[in-house]
Amino acid sequence: MEYYEKTIVPNPDIDMVFLSLDFEEGDMINYLKEPKLTCPAVRFDALEGMKKSLGSIYNADEDGVPLYLVLDHKGTVLSRAIEHPSAEELTKLLTGPAAK
Repeated sequence: MEYYEKTIVPNPDIDMVFLSLDFEEGDMINYLKEPKLTCPAVRFDALEGMKKSLGSIYNADEDGVPLYLVLDHKGTVLSRAIEHPSAEELTKLLTGPAAK
């Protein structure tokens, strides 16, 4: 994924992790193949029993997927959007008052 390679990898203070809310492992695998997703991904079976809770906590049902969340080190949501944040937006989120 070009975004991950250009925006996330060069910044040692952040990372991007893929969590699938798919109900079938094959659906997750297909998504990871197109476009080739290069960020770390949580194993499908590791989320067993948590998908509904994660969807509810972050309102994924309401906003749809993919959903990009920027969380601070405490798990507080700094940003939520259907489009991934730009490098400039990430910098503001991670250095602004909300990040402290």
